Amino acid sequence: MAESKSGGGVSGRQVFNPNKIYNVSEEEMRAMQERAKMRAAMKQEFRKKVTNPYAGVGGYIVSDLHLFHMTFAVRLRILEIAEQTMGNPPV
Repeated sequence: MAESKSGGGVSGRQVFNPNKIYNVSEEEMRAMQERAKMRAAMKQEFRKKVTNPYAGVGGYIVSDLHLFHMTFAVRLRILEIAEQTMGNPPV
């Protein structure tokens, strides 16, 4: 095993890089890359809509996460009202 003094690496062998080793098939790796591209495109579109200076004042941009939190808050409020009307003390 001869090491190269000038380059600092091992000559004739691949250097181990744990960031480039995945325990997935080629098909799954392509699917992961496609999803990453879709996420990047969605982020770009969202930033474009948010930073549009010509957008109307009344326009809203709503994401799925925002909708999830809003529906969760509404459900909690409904449960609180139901507990109060049934005579049980609120939590």
